Amino acid sequence: MTTPLSKKIANVGKIADEPPLLVVSGALLAIGLFSKNPKLTRSAGTMMLAHGLAIAIKNLGKNNIDRTRPSSTKNGKRYKMELGRSSSKDLRSFPSGHSAGAMALARALGRHFPQYRNAAYATAGVLGVMQVARRAHFPSDVAAGLLVGAVAEDIGSRFLRGMQRRLPDLLPA
Repeated sequence: MTTPLSKKIANVGKIADEPPLLVVSGALLAIGLFSKNPKLTRSAGTMMLAHGLAIAIKNLGKNNIDRTRPSSTKNGKRYKMELGRSSSKDLRSFPSGHSAGAMALARALGRHFPQYRNAAYATAGVLGVMQVARRAHFPSDVAAGLLVGAVAEDIGSRFLRGMQRRLPDLLPA
């Protein structure tokens, strides 16, 4: 049953979709560049790279694991989770891309602005819980997505630090 509250939760939960997160990252990058704020520029650049990696890792999971979405089981469909390559949205629950993207951005922000780390992580967690509340994902999909986002940010951050060491004039510390 769809209620006004569940519709609001669904709409707020969509903030962690790919386009809005890319807009946030891009806007912060532009602000950092125009204001000549290297810390904000590095953070936003890490956000963009981490989010791109999170999308790639998430797609790897979704393209190889068929898992029924919670909303699909309410229509009488049988639950399944198995290796597979379905392109049906109803079978692409694992892992949660919303959670992966939210965590990737949260970690990048928290790495460069530690004073906001807890708030950023809490926001990513709430956005993940909203995926469960709106019946788009199971809790384990969200947990896997949060892990994907954390790993993606770690890889992206390590890559950028390595590039800064190799190309200090292009990417100042």
